[in-house]
Amino acid sequence: MPAIDNVTYFCPRRKSLTDKNFDYNEQVSWETYGLRISDIVLFWIPAPAEDIEGRSYAQTTRFELAENIARGKRIIIGTYKDFPGRKYIEYKAKNYKNVIGVYDSLEDCIKCLKDYIKKQKPTVWFTSDTHFGSDRALELSKRPFSTVEEMDMTLVERWNTCVNPGDQVYHLGDFGDENIAQYLNGDIHFLYGNYERDGKDIVNKKNFVEVNKKPFIYVYDKSHKFYLTHEPINGKKYMKRHDDADFVLFGHIHGRQKVKEFGLDVGVDAHNFKPISIDDVLFYVNAIKKGYYDAEVWS
Repeated sequence: MPAIDNVTYFCPRRKSLTDKNFDYNEQVSWETYGLRISDIVLFWIPAPAEDIEGRSYAQTTRFELAENIARGKRIIIGTYKDFPGRKYIEYKAKNYKNVIGVYDSLEDCIKCLKDYIKKQKPTVWFTSDTHFGSDRALELSKRPFSTVEEMDMTLVERWNTCVNPGDQVYHLGDFGDENIAQYLNGDIHFLYGNYERDGKDIVNKKNFVEVNKKPFIYVYDKSHKFYLTHEPINGKKYMKRHDDADFVLFGHIHGRQKVKEFGLDVGVDAHNFKPISIDDVLFYVNAIKKGYYDAEVWS
């Protein structure tokens, strides 16, 4: 595949593989890993070069295509014109918003990919308490994953499914294993959580575009001023003493009470294990400020 500026891509046909060093389990794991961390997946099914007895053509690709559509991946599909399953793929693709397009040439697929990337407008996201690599978070937060590895992979996948490379992400503390940062889309602005302050997690500034040790004010679109903090109690106290912020965004409590009168928990446990966009934050701000939530919410 031709190189595309500012895009890193995985190809299942690795040049380093030969018949002598090929390991089936290792290759499947590597391909699965690449699919999970990618934000856009291009499936190209060319005309068959040969028939393999006992094997349907592109059977693995068909399975992976269905799996990744179901996972919510942004998908571009290409097949040769006479591909037997083409009509069915086109019919089903109309039912999924995450399928970007279906084409009959690799060139058209790549053009679609380039055009799609160019059209993406940068946005702002907020998140907290990813706790990558943490057995404790998996257990005490009752996260629905069988292993820490599965937890980490799902968090990366859901992050990259919504966050584009040019987006800005404000992470409000307790990041966890910083080796994961290299696989995440967007420019990450990081605020220390209690794990970082206590020295349980080490902060390497090279993984982030900005590192803040103390809470700070974030201004969006000149009209919205947010106090960004890790612990909600700090935000509540700040709002009582100052008038330079309209709303608090926080983490720390792992979704135990997502919405408060003064702010919102942006942690992954409160938002289906992915960051929350500025548009969704403003939705909650509007609902709270206009009184759409009654006393039952705050009781």
